[in-house]
Amino acid sequence: MSQINIKDVAKEAGVSTATVSRVINGSPSVRRATIQKVNEAIARTNYVPNASARSLKTNATKTVGLVVSDISNPHFILMSVSIESILNKSGYSVIICNTNDNPEMELTYLQRLVAMSIDGLIINTTGRIDDYICMLSQTTPIVLVDRSIQSPTFKGDFVGSNNFDGARSMVSHLLGYGHRRIGFIVSSQKVSTSEERNAGFATEMKNAGIPIDKDYPYLYSVNSLFEQGGYDGCRYLMELETPPTAIAIANNVMAIGAYKYCTEKGINIPDQISIVSYGTIEHAALFKTYPTYVTLSASYMGEKAAAAVLSRIANQKKINNRESIFEPVLEIHESTRRIL
Repeated sequence: MSQINIKDVAKEAGVSTATVSRVINGSPSVRRATIQKVNEAIARTNYVPNASARSLKTNATKTVGLVVSDISNPHFILMSVSIESILNKSGYSVIICNTNDNPEMELTYLQRLVAMSIDGLIINTTGRIDDYICMLSQTTPIVLVDRSIQSPTFKGDFVGSNNFDGARSMVSHLLGYGHRRIGFIVSSQKVSTSEERNAGFATEMKNAGIPIDKDYPYLYSVNSLFEQGGYDGCRYLMELETPPTAIAIANNVMAIGAYKYCTEKGINIPDQISIVSYGTIEHAALFKTYPTYVTLSASYMGEKAAAAVLSRIANQKKINNRESIFEPVLEIHESTRRIL
């Protein structure tokens, strides 16, 4: 079978080759409907831009693309610093792209990076263009961070956290302090981090005889893992007729939102509500009440991701899929209290 080229994609999409080229290069002049049609044709034909294919075979650009879901999150800021430091020592530049957890932006950035003939990719995916990433992984060295892709067609590495056990440790801590009405500000996103943390919470609660089902009153589901989600979730839970005595929060940024709500409303932590969250909270010592949280080492993950992508760039074809998992630790501070 001959190699798919841009003419094949244009024919499949029913557009000109010039339009396909503009979509691949992220031109703002193309209509949204046309972009979608071309992207679907690219996915169906498994097309990889020739510039990328040539660079992988011949001349390296000494450039790695780093695509993250939320660059305002200190976790990704520290991870980016770690990745850039290590890659720079090996002569690589890093192009950082922020998707705001938007799959359309993620696809656009990935297409632009591949068209630029980058040597490798480190991706914190939105979880909604997995087929395209799996296709890219056949020819481009890829390392996933935080969020994995469970597909037999993905070729690459994964660096993440033991989300299931980390979430269980949050719940176990609260149960040990006598809490039973435990709120959970949780993500509805179908990504590995959310699903694993949700499962860890539900498992530990079930083990304590508290089943988590559609009738459990203390769940608040958010569509995105930003500060506003934590603020809204805390408000919802605290305004219930019988509010929870403790709240577990699925990530560090949403935790900031919950603390902000409590501060605005004069809700004392931990006297009126205990709070524990997943993910290291930077500058926690500056908080009025020092937060209790499950650690998540951005530096560790950045180092592992950088090392993995370098080894894949050097010898992609001979390396099987690998993973490096950070084991989180619960750091108990002032934001939780016993109610026994």
